[in-house]
Amino acid sequence: MTEPLTGTEFLQGMFSTLYVSISIIIGLIIISKYFKYKKSSFLLIGVAWTGMAIPWLGDVINFFAYFANIPYLTDEVYLIIVNAFLPLFVILWLTALSDLLNYQRKKVILIISLISSIVFEIIFFSFILTGNTAALGYSITPFQYHYEDFISFYMLIMIVIVLATGLKFAIESLTKAKERDIKLKGKLLIIAFILFTSGAILDAAGSAMLGEISPAIIVLVRLILISSSIIFYLGFILPEWLKKILFKEKSINYK
Repeated sequence: MTEPLTGTEFLQGMFSTLYVSISIIIGLIIISKYFKYKKSSFLLIGVAWTGMAIPWLGDVINFFAYFANIPYLTDEVYLIIVNAFLPLFVILWLTALSDLLNYQRKKVILIISLISSIVFEIIFFSFILTGNTAALGYSITPFQYHYEDFISFYMLIMIVIVLATGLKFAIESLTKAKERDIKLKGKLLIIAFILFTSGAILDAAGSAMLGEISPAIIVLVRLILISSSIIFYLGFILPEWLKKILFKEKSINYK
């Protein structure tokens, strides 16, 4: 019989589920805009942003496994679910941002990304298929996973790519556009990318610890990630209701 969850494990499972669920919903909302505007950037960004939450999917599955009274994910399955698809989402992200930023060297960027992704997958699955999963990482508890240097380094690169390209896009929206709604988008996106990076780094630091993580840290990190996802949605889509609220208030202040 599965041992009862500790308070820390329950919080981690619950808030991870909340974060992943919100990211999926926001990703689907962004994807839906593709069918309205027929712009591939909505499709690519929607899928890529949803994929950014994949590293927390293992917590979600184990959380539901506990309540369903079924075995937790094995290390092999956990590693594949959480890591194997990350290169794909990075490629989708870079493709979308290269289009939005009109990079002249888009093909070069994508070729380099594709080659590095293939190398990652070859090394990753060579460890998996030879049964040497310990070289990639191992579970401390069903809700705390320690990654070795190879995975940690790749995740760090992914975080840097998202931050660098995201901030560049946001800053260009803020500085080059004259429309106030575009400038607002830029401000919100800057906040979203900084929050996502902070949350991801703090979570990675917690995973590197070999002891139990403080419940307060778990809640804080997940709330940062949840906030980043919501603010990203507001910044990338900028729904009409938000524009009406913010711009109406501004117009009143200027009277």
